Amino acid sequence: MKTRRIVRLHTQPDDFDPAIWRQVEGPQTITLSVLHAVIQSVMGFEDHHLFQFEVEDQRYGIPHPGWDDGVGDARNTWLKALIARGMTLFRSTYD
Repeated sequence: MKTRRIVRLHTQPDDFDPAIWRQVEGPQTITLSVLHAVIQSVMGFEDHHLFQFEVEDQRYGIPHPGWDDGVGDARNTWLKALIARGMTLFRSTYD
């Protein structure tokens, strides 16, 4: 039987007083794009704005055609790969 690794994620937006946060568990075999959708859902946001994740010195989001701004594609970046590189904390920006 194949085992599935589960990750526990804590998300807490800045600029809320009092602070609000959510904790979710899910498979590490999702992309950052799917993770964004999960965060939108658990926070009750409506996904009407741009987003990006910052992991160390790299940014991930949905690259704009014709712009070479160095943003990695969140649709092809797997949470599992970041965890394998030792990433345990990163920032998400929701414009």
